[in-house]
Amino acid sequence: MRDLTARSGESAWLAAYDEAGARIAYIAEEASPNPSRYAAPLGRGEPVTQGACGIAILAALHGAEQRRALRGAGSPQVAR
Repeated sequence: MRDLTARSGESAWLAAYDEAGARIAYIAEEASPNPSRYAAPLGRGEPVTQGACGIAILAALHGAEQRRALRGAGSPQVAR
């Protein structure tokens, strides 16, 4: 994460996915050196549909697993 932050100049986070609750929690952060930056509270859970980390995790899920996560996060209009 340090290397990614050094190369990009932006913050980097590691998020854990809770499949049962369709939630993610940020578990590690490497903060950007820029004075204007986003900070995600470590350990705070949020729905997998909220935020870039959750969306990236959703994109990596396939078929039924993705639909189950969307339903669990309360997304409307999810096909079965």
